[in-house]
This record gives sequence, C-alpha cells and structure tokens, in this order.
Amino acid sequence: MADSRAEELLKRAGQLQSDRANFDSMWQQIAERMLPGSAQFTSQLMVGAQQTEKMFDATAALAVRKFATILESMLTPRTQQWHKLKAADDALAKNQAVSAYLEEVNKLLFRMRYSPSANFSGQAGSGYLELAAFGNGAVFVDEEVGYGIRYKALPLASTWWAENHVGLVDTVFRKFEFTARQAAQRWKDRCPPKILDALGKNPEQPFTFVHAIRPNNGESGDGLLRDHRYWSTYVCEAEKCVVQNGGYYSFPVPVMRDLTSAGEIYGRSAGTWVLPDVKMLNEMNKTVIRAAHKAVDPPVLLQEDGSLTAFDLRPGAINLGGIGPNGEELAKPFNTQARLDIGLEMMQAKQQVINEAFFITLFQILVDNPKMTATEVLERAQEKGMLLGPLAGRQMSEFLGPMVE
Repeated sequence: MADSRAEELLKRAGQLQSDRANFDSMWQQIAERMLPGSAQFTSQLMVGAQQTEKMFDATAALAVRKFATILESMLTPRTQQWHKLKAADDALAKNQAVSAYLEEVNKLLFRMRYSPSANFSGQAGSGYLELAAFGNGAVFVDEEVGYGIRYKALPLASTWWAENHVGLVDTVFRKFEFTARQAAQRWKDRCPPKILDALGKNPEQPFTFVHAIRPNNGESGDGLLRDHRYWSTYVCEAEKCVVQNGGYYSFPVPVMRDLTSAGEIYGRSAGTWVLPDVKMLNEMNKTVIRAAHKAVDPPVLLQEDGSLTAFDLRPGAINLGGIGPNGEELAKPFNTQARLDIGLEMMQAKQQVINEAFFITLFQILVDNPKMTATEVLERAQEKGMLLGPLAGRQMSEFLGPMVE
C-alpha cells in the first residue's frame, strides 16, 4: 500500500538525480575511458558485459588507479596509525590519565576498523578510485548487529547528496537492489506483499530500494529517537512503502570531494580537466594503429581488375603471372608514407599531460633519477607535499573527520 512519506522521499530522490544530469553525462564519458566498471551514470551495464569498447589507450585508466593508491598511502596507510585522539580542552590534553584513555580508545578504533568483518581497506580503496576519477566518493559506515562496524563504498552513479546552510553534506539518498531473498533476510515481516510473493516463486528477483538519510528536527517514533541527529528511512520503490525507519547519532556517509566550483555541491577531479586530452589520445591511438596496420600489411596495387587470377597473399604463396614480359612486377604494395613517429610523439605528449594531472610524474622522479642528492630528494618531497596537500587536507576535514567521529 502506497505511503505518503515514501512517495515524498522518492520524489526528492528523483529531483536530486535530475539536478545532477549534467554531471552524470560528463562522468559517464570519464568512466567509459578511465574507470569502465563505474560507467552506469546514463546507462546500465549488463553483468559480464565488455566494458572497454571506448578505451584504445590505458594511460588514463592506469593513472587513476595509481592516483587512488597514492591517496590511500597518504591518507589511510594500512601499516600505520594514521590518526590520534586528543582532548579539545588544553587542561585535559595535559592530563596523563586522559591521554592514556584516549590512546586506548584510538587503538580500539583501529581494531574495529581493520577487523575482517569491517572491510575498511577494500571499501575505502573503492572510494578513492571514484574520487580520483570523478572528484567524488562516499563510504557508508553502518553497524551490523553481531558483527560490529562495517564500511561500504557507495557507487557515485546511484548516490546523491545535498548540503546544509554552511556547505557541509548532511543529506544523502542512495539507490540499490536487493533480491526478494535478501530483502526478506533484512526486513522479514516488514517486506511488502509483492516481495513476499516473489520470495516463493523467484527468490532471486531483484527489487529497487531507496535509502534516505537527512537531518532530524527533533522528531521521534517508529525507531527514530529525538536524540538521533539524522533520520534514516528505507523505501521500496516498486510498492512505494517504507520498510524500515530509524536514525543515527552521527552522519553515517562521510563524503570525499575534490575541488568544487561556485554554486556546485559535487567536486571536479583531474579526470574532469583532462577528459579532452584522454579523448584525443584515444583517437590518436586508433589512427596510429590503422597507419601501423597499413605499414605492416599494406594494400596491394594491381594493374587492372582480373589481371592476376587467384591472387594469394599468404606467406610462401606462389602467384603465377605476377611478373610481366619485361620482368616488371604486376602487383606492388601501396606505400602510404605515413609518419608513425610523429603520431607516437604526439601520443607521448598527451600521455605526459595525463600523468602530470594525476601527479604520477612526481613519484617517478627517484626511479628516473636514482643518483639524486639528499637535498634534491628533500626538495622533491616538499614539492609533492605542496601539490598534494590541499587535496589531502580536504579529505581529512570532510571524509576522515566525520568517519572517525
């Protein structure tokens, strides 16, 4: 039975999705050339389908993966404790007992975060990939009874958000699919009749749900407490009904954003700026491939149609009648005189631009110049810090801060 609250939330989700149409079109083009598995912004990928039809050069795709690894190594290295807790009050911060307590809490956080059931490393890595490619990423931090904290990277293609009056994300809508069996496992008796009917006939039939997280203005009831700062509602799209209602004490979807332009709530990545270069590089590669194919296996010129019968181009083949009465060749390869070297030089220039956009060249310096002095290495390290610091700082304040909270 349709629910007015469910209809209102579905309508708002549709509005947020519509408002982002221009970004989705751009991100679709980026995904098709840099992160094919995420190319679901304006079209749906079939399971197991080929995803690299528009990729003729892997430079950008490899740069995105390397840049995501760089971000992970800088922000959340797996082998280090990459944050500590400190009392905000100066007097408490100097208290030895308080410091010892906060140290134990910090250790507990890392134990929970890196436990096998939490799956933080894998999900954070997926978030960094989308941040590198699209300039945005989101990780859902939830608690599963009996397992503890768990992390889930949310696909940007099916996640939308809104900001509050000070520019912080405080509203997230995400769309996902559960099979009838999964929905029954999660919500049991609260599943609508259509899902319960499918459970007996086709338990693997998929159903779409919308999860809405938005600020709570002191309301309570049906799993929601007044102390919950955020309201959480799961809606079945097919039946337009609420299947779960509740709340969170802290915001459960910390987002990652690169540079945001004035009036926009979504970031723009390096992939956004170099998209024209990536497109051009792919076209260059196609052209060079065709030219190289002609150079290696050139077209054959014949004197006239039918002058040579059963002309055979296989290696070692014998073609009778291929030489004229004066010894001249009656069939000659067509030399296009294509300058492959120019094409390769132009491609290398574009590849350099793309690698620089993703800071890959910064991390190749020691490999390319192994005899650098200690002073030169220090200067290069400072240069890395100046270039990567602003991006890392934004993630620490907007992503890691709320996540630790």
